[in-house]
Amino acid sequence: MKYKKCISVLVLFLLGMNNTFASDDDRYFQAYSQIIGSKPDSEEELTALVSDSDVLSEQSSLASVYITLLQSMLDHPTGFEEYKLAPKDHLKDIKRSHPALYFRHNILSAYNLAIQESGV
Repeated sequence: MKYKKCISVLVLFLLGMNNTFASDDDRYFQAYSQIIGSKPDSEEELTALVSDSDVLSEQSSLASVYITLLQSMLDHPTGFEEYKLAPKDHLKDIKRSHPALYFRHNILSAYNLAIQESGV
């Protein structure tokens, strides 16, 4: 019986540690998802939502890429405007730490390149 209590305490402790480590990156995604759920209709509304977010208003590489992805949902009225992109120095950090976000950003970059080459 004594061992079961010890094991239970250890499991709860380890779960708490796992949540602590996982929550750092999750905070960015949760803020991103919350803004998407708000369905901003304009750049001004998106800017206000981002500035209200404690996480996305930080000057970090991860916040920069998430903001770029959010802007891509709004900033495209005719389909032939270039997307705003995150700074290149931020992308170096993201490429190592969050490859999926890096490749999502590269899709926007590739689209911009196609628009530039087509001369539209």
